[in-house]
Amino acid sequence: MATNMRSTSWIHCFQLNRFIEQKDWRLWDLSVSSSGNMALSGHHWENGRTFIDLYSGREFSSTNKPKVIYSKEFDKYSNNYRRCVALFENAVEKLVTSVGDKIEVIDFKRKRVARSRRVKDTIRCISVSEEQIITASGSSKVSIYDKSLSKIKSLIMEELPGVDQPDDMIVAADKLYLCTQTQGKAMSLRKTNGNILTHFSPTTAEEPKAYSVAVSSQLHLLAVLWNGNEIAFYPLSDSKSVLVTKLDHDVSKIRISDTGILVTGNERTGDVKVYNLIDNFFTYENTKTILMSLLQKDDCQKLSEYFTLSQDQATSILQSDNSPEALLTALEGKGVCHHSNVNRMIEAFRDLNKGETSYILAELYQKRQDLECRRSRISDTCDKIVTENKHTGDKMVTENKDTADKLVTENKDTAEVQIHDVEDIITFGNLKKYLGLQLKREECVRLAEFFSLSKEVAGLTDKSNMPVEILFLALEGKGVLQECNVDRLTQAFQELEMPSSYIQITEFYQRTRVHNEPTRIQHADE
Repeated sequence: MATNMRSTSWIHCFQLNRFIEQKDWRLWDLSVSSSGNMALSGHHWENGRTFIDLYSGREFSSTNKPKVIYSKEFDKYSNNYRRCVALFENAVEKLVTSVGDKIEVIDFKRKRVARSRRVKDTIRCISVSEEQIITASGSSKVSIYDKSLSKIKSLIMEELPGVDQPDDMIVAADKLYLCTQTQGKAMSLRKTNGNILTHFSPTTAEEPKAYSVAVSSQLHLLAVLWNGNEIAFYPLSDSKSVLVTKLDHDVSKIRISDTGILVTGNERTGDVKVYNLIDNFFTYENTKTILMSLLQKDDCQKLSEYFTLSQDQATSILQSDNSPEALLTALEGKGVCHHSNVNRMIEAFRDLNKGETSYILAELYQKRQDLECRRSRISDTCDKIVTENKHTGDKMVTENKDTADKLVTENKDTAEVQIHDVEDIITFGNLKKYLGLQLKREECVRLAEFFSLSKEVAGLTDKSNMPVEILFLALEGKGVLQECNVDRLTQAFQELEMPSSYIQITEFYQRTRVHNEPTRIQHADE
């Protein structure tokens, strides 16, 4: 079942500045990091110059155009014009790029080349995974380097003959995901030996062209861009697509961030569109469609027994032409599977050890529903507070904030706080609890150094101490972490390129402080 992604469903859309000024630029590569940054690279069709534009992704949820944090044009390099780019996750101030036979690690904060290396082949794709840099060349060879650009090993992809393969590559964990336009293939390979693991089926049998690949480890899904306007989603362990969406425009590259953001780029126009993958795809009907494609007849039998369906119902389900659909219909009638709650399905998948993809997708859908429910309840409460106070003159809305606080789950027993829960945390105490669960020791050290807390840094490196407690005490003493203002902390997160979840929660908290300032209501007779 295909679902259409309408043009109005993106959360942000912009055009690269250089494409507005000149029409001969081409977008070749795209990379998105979990911190929210987005790097784009390409070339000028006429003069051979290449470029890299790096944007801060924290504005993608607003109507403002993303901020450019690094932009550079490069002179023509030999006859090679395809410039590739990839962002590091750990080294947040650096990116890796390639053009022709040259690889460079660029420190974009200091605007200089940190390391450089020449290789024997023309590089077509580049990706990073943990501490490694992986390149794919036009001679069907994959090379793996460490972060200092020392070569670790090379692999020959025998199934990709010719000089124009592959067209895109992404690395996730121990696998390589590649695609080609001319051969119409998308596949996964084992990173250790280059052996083919899976060929992913195209959405059409008529001259399929695989333009781009993207992987979300969080969603346990691979996305393949077929023929420029169809995105098919596959479980990482299955060759069959579980969902296909048709875009109303052509694109040449796609990427997915760990936070569930889908980014598309158009080669000729330089148009970039950002989608919220979870909100766009994880509707109840789409989730059911995916589950139906994943469930086998044996699974239907086990689930029928698990939920104690009658013998007649179970027999009818197993004899049906579409057993998964018949099963879900029966479970809906039993109240097990409902658009507002699929928790019992999640428990069943876990208890029966049913495939990881089924469990993850059902759990993601339920988290989305829980979030929508909490948002609705908090919104209703806030509306009620405003209504009750609209004729009370100087009375503050914050006098009633305890009512809203009761709706917030504090997550105090687990560090697995989801990014989508950010908008629910509205008190200073909950802000500190959230950051206390998320901040790592090395991040605490970097923050202490940023705010010139030399004595505190020494304490933070002592593993016998509690780093977050030490840091918070120091920041409160310095006036950086205050109940009335956390703007300086937000600025530090931004400049240190820390995860976008830190920035989002402090920005949201600060907005609530602004909204909750005393407001005097002017009466008509004044």
